[in-house]
Formats: sequence, structure tokens, C-alpha cells
Amino acid sequence: MQQAYKNRSQAIEEAVSEKLDRLKRGRLARECAKLDPVEEQELAEEGFCEVMDQ
Repeated sequence: MQQAYKNRSQAIEEAVSEKLDRLKRGRLARECAKLDPVEEQELAEEGFCEVMDQ
């Protein structure tokens, strides 16, 4: 279903906004793929232990 827009600039603005949102999600996924789950868990546990010791 196509949405009707009042003017062309409104349609372009929404298209650009949607494209930027997709790019952000893709970037987040790429950055998350770089993380090492084991290392992240160790860092989380280390931080948790420091908080509990205080």
C-alpha cells in the first residue's frame, strides 16, 4: 500500500529518515559482531564484583 503525501518534499524527507534508520541499525549490528562474548562477560563480572566490594 502506498502512502499519499501532501508534497514531494515530505515524501523525500520520510524516505531519507527511513534510510538513515536502516543505516544506523546496520552499523550497530556490524559493531556488535566485533565483540567477543567471553571477554564482554568477563568485563561485566569484573565490574559487578567491584560494585559489590564497595
